[in-house]
Amino acid sequence: KQYEKATAEFKRYIDLNNNDSRAKITYGGFLYQLKEYQTAIDEVSVFLIQDSTNYIYHRILAYSYHEAKKPKEAQNALNNFWKYAGSNKVTGMDYSYAGKIAAANKDTANAIKYFKTSVAMDTANADLQSEYALALYNAKRNKDSIAEYKKRMTMVKPFSPLDYYYLGRAYFADGDFKNADTTFADFVRVQPKSPDGYLWRA
Repeated sequence: KQYEKATAEFKRYIDLNNNDSRAKITYGGFLYQLKEYQTAIDEVSVFLIQDSTNYIYHRILAYSYHEAKKPKEAQNALNNFWKYAGSNKVTGMDYSYAGKIAAANKDTANAIKYFKTSVAMDTANADLQSEYALALYNAKRNKDSIAEYKKRMTMVKPFSPLDYYYLGRAYFADGDFKNADTTFADFVRVQPKSPDGYLWRA
């Protein structure tokens, strides 16, 4: 009910302000923050009919399409974002989503490029560091992946089970079986019900 009330108030505000673009941006961002991704896509797509060059609309679309698990549409929206956003308008989060979208589209080279840029702009983001390390692992750049996972270990947020799992895989692929076994032991400690750690240790 609160969501419906807030949505109605936003729409009324937009109408009262002659379809002001700032109000539309706030509304689109509100929908994205509430994880109402399909509604955000539907509403912002209508806004774009009147203002097709608004880079923030394309940003909201790209983010929302990605979260809605529509990678091709997300890439198209992102391409339009790059087209209309000046270089001074691009944020670390934009590069982060660009990396995620590239990864979802199996474009490993661009995923690595964008994650690297984003990590440099947001050095304290542990989740982003994990995604960068994983992209390097997927590219079979095992030593680089290990190095980035080691950086991830120094961050405040605890290592996740997936971090242990893919770091172990990277060590194994690099032929460092001792560290692989130690890392999979850590994976078993935090994820004792999963068979994966036991299989890789065996």
